[in-house]
Amino acid sequence: MPDGKTKADEVPDPARAAFELSGRLVLTGQYEEALTATDEAARLYRERIAARPGRLEALGSAAPLAYVMVLRCEALSKLGRWEECLRTASEAVALSRSQQADAPFAAPLGATLMGLATALWGLGRPQEALAMARESVALYRRLARRDAAHRPQLANALSLLGVVLSRLGLHAEALKVTKECVALYRRLISADPAAHALGLAQAVNNLARRRSVLNQGRRALRSAQEAVTLYRQLALANPAVHRRDVAMALGNLARMHFSREASLAAAQESVAILRELAAEVPQTYASSLAEVRALEDRLRALAPPPGA
Repeated sequence: MPDGKTKADEVPDPARAAFELSGRLVLTGQYEEALTATDEAARLYRERIAARPGRLEALGSAAPLAYVMVLRCEALSKLGRWEECLRTASEAVALSRSQQADAPFAAPLGATLMGLATALWGLGRPQEALAMARESVALYRRLARRDAAHRPQLANALSLLGVVLSRLGLHAEALKVTKECVALYRRLISADPAAHALGLAQAVNNLARRRSVLNQGRRALRSAQEAVTLYRQLALANPAVHRRDVAMALGNLARMHFSREASLAAAQESVAILRELAAEVPQTYASSLAEVRALEDRLRALAPPPGA
C-alpha cells in the first residue's frame, strides 16, 4: 500500500463520520440537524460496545460516545430542551464515571460534567450546577498540569464556572476565575488563533460583565469594546453563526458606555441585527430583540429636550 497505509486505515468509519458531522453542525448552529447526527453516532457506538464486551475494546467506543452525548446536550440546550439535555448529560456523566479508572477517560468526564452543569443551570438548580462546574475545572486543572494539550478544555471549564459563580452572586470569585480564563485564552490564541478566537471573545465579553458588576467601569468598557471587535472578526468569517454574538456584545457595550450617544449607537446597531435574525427565527431571537429595544428606548428617553 502507498504511504505505509493498510487496508484497515482506508476503511470508512461511519460512527466517527457521524460524530464529526455532529460537531460541525453544532459549531455552525444547525442544532436540529445535529440531533439527528448525534442519534446516529450514538447508535453506532452503542452497537460497538455491545458487540465488544471486553474492557479495552469497549473503552475505545465509550469515550467517543460520551463526547457525542456532550454534543447532543449542547444542541438541546441551544434549543431550550432542558429536560432532555439533563437526561443526556446525566447518562454521559454516569458512563464517564464508570470508566474513570482508565486514565484516557478523565477528559471525557470533564466534558460531561460541563454538560451536566449547563443542564442543571438551565433547569434552575444553580448549586448543583456549581458543584459540577467546580469538579470539571479541578479535573482539567490536573490534566493540564500534566499535559498542555488539555489547556483549551481548562479554559472552557473556567468560562462556564465564571458564569455560574456570577449568576449566584459570587462576583469576586467570578472575576478572578474569568481573568484566569481570559489570560489562558490569550496564550492559546497566540499559538492557534483560528481554534481559540471564539473562546477568547466569549471570555472577554464575560470579563466586561464581571467588571461592570463590581463597578470597574472603565475596565469594563475596554473589555466590552474588545469583545465587540473580536466578535466582528468572527462574523466576517461566519456571519450566520456570529451575527447574534455581535448583537449581544453591542448590547453589552451599550450598557457600559459613559456617553449616551455612543450607547445609543451601539444599541441601535444591536437592534438592527436582532430584527433581521428575529425575522428569520422569531422564537429564538424575539426575547433578545425585545430586551435590546427596551434599552434603546431608555437611552432615547435620556435625550435632552429640544433647545436645552
